[in-house]
Amino acid sequence: MPIETRTLYKPTSKLSQGSIRLWVEIWPATDQKALKKKWQIAPKPQLEFEARLIIWECQEIPMVDIEGCSDIFFTCKIGDELERRTDVHYRSSNGRGSFNWRMIFPINLPMHPHYATIQVWDKDLFSGDDF
Repeated sequence: MPIETRTLYKPTSKLSQGSIRLWVEIWPATDQKALKKKWQIAPKPQLEFEARLIIWECQEIPMVDIEGCSDIFFTCKIGDELERRTDVHYRSSNGRGSFNWRMIFPINLPMHPHYATIQVWDKDLFSGDDF
């Protein structure tokens, strides 16, 4: 079967909008077996999975509070999923924190957008959290 490449155009533009590679099969109308054969081009159904994220410890976190310490916590998000937070490791004076915090995210694959965001924060009581 020969594969053809066709250029795609938008009716309001003279510039090419890309190309498509395809093949064309022509069957006689009398060949009923060939007419019943169909190609599945529907997208694959989404499958349900669990993404598990574990935050055990952190180090080298800058001390930004006026007392020379930090109140460390993490926020995590996968795609546009609900954000999850760890507890706060209060008064870290050496830039280290210990958590052992597990987060479970129900996800469907394929997934768009497909990225994870992990952020470390310093908890502040009288102002906004920073880092």
